[in-house]
Amino acid sequence: MAVFVIAASVYLWYVILTHQYQYKYVFSYTSKDLPTGLLFSAFWGGQEGSFMLWLLLTSIVGIFLQSYTSKRGDLEPRVMAVFTLATTFLLIMVSPMFKNPFEYIWNEPIFINVKSISQSFLNLPFLQSSFFSDNQTGENFIRMSKELYTSLSSAGVSVNQFITDGRGLNPQLLNFWMQIHPPILFIGFAMSTVPFSFAIAALMKDD
Repeated sequence: MAVFVIAASVYLWYVILTHQYQYKYVFSYTSKDLPTGLLFSAFWGGQEGSFMLWLLLTSIVGIFLQSYTSKRGDLEPRVMAVFTLATTFLLIMVSPMFKNPFEYIWNEPIFINVKSISQSFLNLPFLQSSFFSDNQTGENFIRMSKELYTSLSSAGVSVNQFITDGRGLNPQLLNFWMQIHPPILFIGFAMSTVPFSFAIAALMKDD
C-alpha cells in the first residue's frame, strides 16, 4: 500500500508543479505566479492535500515500523494490524467519497474568473451560455461544468488549454512558514500512530 501512496503523492506534486488545471485541487490552490517553494507547498494547501500528506508520512513511517517489528517475534502481526487500520482510515479520507485531491474540475460546477481563461476561446459560440457576471464587483466568470467540458472536448479544446491560471494559495498562507510548519506538524501526527499501535497491540495480548 505504501508504494501506491508514494506514487500517488509524487503524481500530485507533478500535476501541481506542471500546472495541470484539469484537476480542481490544482486550480484551487496554485497559480503560475507562485514561487517554487510555495508552489511545492501547495500540495498541503487544502484539506485534500493535507490528508494526502498525512497519509504519505504515515505510510513512510509504516515501512520502518514493519522492518522494526518483523525482527521481534509475534509483535509484527498485532502492531501492523492496528497501524494498517489507522492508515486505512486516512486512505478512505482521500478517496473519491470524501477529500479526493484528484477530482476533475468539471465534476461539480465551479465559477472561474475570465482572467484565468485563454482569451482565444472566449468567442466560442457554446461558451456564451456559461458566462456569468458579479454585479457587485463587475467581474465576469465562466461556469465550468460537465456540459461545458463535453462541448470543449467536441471542439478539440483541452481543459488545460482553456484554463490558463489557477486561483492560487490563500493570501494568509503566502509566507515562508507554510513550507515547513505543516510537514513538521503531520510528521508528529504520523509518528503518534506508532505508540498507539504498540499500546493497542499490548492490550490485544493482555501484556
